[in-house]
Amino acid sequence: QSMKIKDEQRRKFFHVLKEYFRLFLFGTVLFYIGHQDRDPLAFYASQTLSHRLLEDFDSITTSEDFWTWGEEILLPNLYPSLWYNGWKMKYLDRQFPLYTEAFRLGPPRLTQIREAPDGMEADHFQNGWVVTTANVPSTCWQFNITSTWSNNQGCSSEYSIELPTSLTAATMILSGLQHNGWIDSYTLHLIIDLTLYYPSRKLFSSLRMIIQREDIGHLSTSVVREKYRLFQYESTSDYVLLFLHIIFVTLFLVHLIKDVMTIKKEGRKFFSSVWNLLSV
Repeated sequence: QSMKIKDEQRRKFFHVLKEYFRLFLFGTVLFYIGHQDRDPLAFYASQTLSHRLLEDFDSITTSEDFWTWGEEILLPNLYPSLWYNGWKMKYLDRQFPLYTEAFRLGPPRLTQIREAPDGMEADHFQNGWVVTTANVPSTCWQFNITSTWSNNQGCSSEYSIELPTSLTAATMILSGLQHNGWIDSYTLHLIIDLTLYYPSRKLFSSLRMIIQREDIGHLSTSVVREKYRLFQYESTSDYVLLFLHIIFVTLFLVHLIKDVMTIKKEGRKFFSSVWNLLSV
């Protein structure tokens, strides 16, 4: 009888030891993956970009502040043409915002979200924002301007413009928007979206600058930065990380299948144990 008890104790001991080892391996692999997926230099690259493009961005409180910031800070930094010593930049250098390592992918997108024009009569005979029916029962906004480009001919509460990729043309667009009252009392949000690529770090980044009109009338700002690694497996260390990802998924599936089988066997009694709940 004592031998059976010792065998049972030994069996439980090895079972607990196996469970602890599996959990320890799972935690170690998860910690390593989480650590390796972070680029220690990505923060500094992002801060350099933010310092250049977001200078005085948080000081915007009126529409005049926005237009001044756009023409004096945003556009000159997005579309540089000269180095600090006056030398003209090459074409490839002009694709990087000034003094940054971020390659600009595509044109910046300027989006405005507007309040509905309920109760206003349709008007097509002026520049700027006009109210139109646009072949729908309700009225909506449309932006008219006497230039070679147009914006959102449909009926929507969201209006987007892709700025040209040259400083002169982008400045003309912003100037036209300002002079025709693109920002008015019906403006709810302004959003500027940029997509960038860091060749030295092989990181893609999205930068969203948001300007919101508060209830008291002034503008407030916020920024959303996201970084992505699309080229995952290129070096030997990357393939080691791939192998660890496979181990992690395997351990997770083993743990999941084990818990499902235990729940099926024990039923509601499984959830009466605190350790089982922690395991799940």
